[in-house]
Amino acid sequence: MSSLTTAWVKPPNQITGLDHLGVQAISVALYERLLPGITNVTDRAAYFSFYPWFLSSMQGAGNIKRDDFLEYFRRADCLFTLIGARHGHGQEESIHGARLVGRNVLLPALERMLDGKTVRLSTFATREESSDRYFKNPLGGLGQYYLGTLRDLRILRGDLREGVKFTDQCGRPLAEAFTLRAEKDRFWRAIKKDVIDVGTLDDLIDFCPCMLKENPVELDLLTNLFINVPGIFQSDDGQRRQHADTALRSF
Repeated sequence: MSSLTTAWVKPPNQITGLDHLGVQAISVALYERLLPGITNVTDRAAYFSFYPWFLSSMQGAGNIKRDDFLEYFRRADCLFTLIGARHGHGQEESIHGARLVGRNVLLPALERMLDGKTVRLSTFATREESSDRYFKNPLGGLGQYYLGTLRDLRILRGDLREGVKFTDQCGRPLAEAFTLRAEKDRFWRAIKKDVIDVGTLDDLIDFCPCMLKENPVELDLLTNLFINVPGIFQSDDGQRRQHADTALRSF
């Protein structure tokens, strides 16, 4: 009688990462076809006006070295997220801090501030390898998610090497509209001071994404941008977004 010998073999490596079945490609294709200029990672409309506002607010500072710009920018990115997380704490997060850049890393910092402690923005804005680093990309969420979209929409121009700028035609109106609800000096004092507490965040609640609805000028501009109302934002890609919006409303 023949015998059968078996042996255990090493189990296959566990699959890591996301989207194992590749279904995300479907949503990406739908976004590109129906909503050109908006992607499945540009989650918050507030960034479409916040980023040009921040770049505009740096104009009076003269020539800033690249490293200084990146430090200030990354601190601003962190501060913006912490403001939204603070305002949404214990509330409906979807209209406040959800989907803001670096949120998961920055939530423990918010908890420390809620316990009465202070934190340094620079700890999380660092570009060095660190468990506290909020984002690896030098330009944070702008570089990772929004820059390409905002360039396509003619709101920003440039890149990390040559410098990122806002455009006069589309970027400046959004920056000026954002200014109507948010005071530049208070935000910049927090960035430069570096050390912040929960009182700092409470003093900057006007920067929370939820406050967009309280600023009709900013809200109207972003609405005009997304559905291609004739004017400064009108474009061929916008026409496709407008048609998609009309089709969805017909259901």
